[in-house]
Amino acid sequence: MPLHSLENSNIFCILNRSPITLSILIASTLERRFPISQGYGTIFPLRKSGGSDASAIKIYATHYTDSVLFPLGPVFLQWEKFPEVFLKDRAAFSNVPSVSAASMINLRGKNSSLIASHIALTEEQLGDGREWLFDTTSPSLADVSLHFILSWIKAAPGTDSVFDEKNVPCTLKASSTTVSYCLLICTLQWLARMSEYLDSGKSTLSVSKIKGDEAARRIASAAREDYSVLGFDLVEAMRLGLKEGDIVQVAPNDTGRAFPTTGKLVGLNQEEFVLETTSSFGVFRCHFPRIGFTARVPKPKL
Repeated sequence: MPLHSLENSNIFCILNRSPITLSILIASTLERRFPISQGYGTIFPLRKSGGSDASAIKIYATHYTDSVLFPLGPVFLQWEKFPEVFLKDRAAFSNVPSVSAASMINLRGKNSSLIASHIALTEEQLGDGREWLFDTTSPSLADVSLHFILSWIKAAPGTDSVFDEKNVPCTLKASSTTVSYCLLICTLQWLARMSEYLDSGKSTLSVSKIKGDEAARRIASAAREDYSVLGFDLVEAMRLGLKEGDIVQVAPNDTGRAFPTTGKLVGLNQEEFVLETTSSFGVFRCHFPRIGFTARVPKPKL
């Protein structure tokens, strides 16, 4: 599977009548549906020295770039231009009483400092001259995840100083107990190298735009995997107090908890929940990662 198909895909994608949330679950599904054995590429390439760091790459993409680094970026959006209805929407989504443009703008200095610290870690990781973050034979999910976030932040107004070569500490040397300040060569070169790689792949893509209703009809009429592919883990169900066929609500543990998805629980394993939902267009299966999401049987209305 080409990496550029995952660029900017952190929300969800559709595969055979199945909406799939979050990039890490999308990645696993695409790897399963388009395997190397059938001539496709991979987002979990082997290390140049041999062996696989697929699990570490998943952890890096999910629990570092998506969960730690990404939340630092939105403060650089042009909050002063957003209407009040958008601010109320963000407050509800974030499970907080209110969100103001001033409060977001005031965080820019703090977040700039934190991002610079994260960039310093990237510089340290790349400091041995490796081509890609995990020293893989080609870019991995880790590279595309970090590239998306850093390139997005770098393009935002007011972030020039964060990426200024003179302001960011480079690699901590093993023989030294102090941080030496030098050019941010490794990270900037990696960003440029990754951009070139993604652009070369995107240049071969042909994407057509369709209306939402047409997309829904196509998704509803598509073939889909048998339920047995993902299965239903009875041990996990017992631990969670759930049963196959339960009507449950699934929501993320951080933002959006007030807006769960409700459906029939038809799949459960250690990686994902699968809900079956029905709309005027037909029956769909919605896939959610186990880590970072919670499924519960809703309380009966009084």
